Amino acid sequence: MDLPHKTELDFWVRQTSALQVLGAPPVQGFTVFDVRAGWHPTNLLEFSLVGRNLPGARHREFGGGELVRRSVYAMVTCRF
Repeated sequence: MDLPHKTELDFWVRQTSALQVLGAPPVQGFTVFDVRAGWHPTNLLEFSLVGRNLPGARHREFGGGELVRRSVYAMVTCRF
C-alpha cells in the first residue's frame, strides 16, 4: 500500500494446515503474517523495517523439523 510522505506498508498472510510426513512427527497447522514498512526519502534510497512470522513466537514446518522463530530486521537499500 502506498501511503503519504513516500511511505509504504506491505502485509502478507500465510496459512498451513496440519501436515503428516512418513517417519516424522506431525506438524500442527499455523497462520502467520509478515509486515514491512518502508520510506523512500529519495528515488535512490529506501529504509525498511520488516517483521516476519508474526504474531507467534515459533512454529514447526515440514515434518517436525527446526523451529521457525519470529524475527524483526531493518534494511537499507541504495539504488544506483
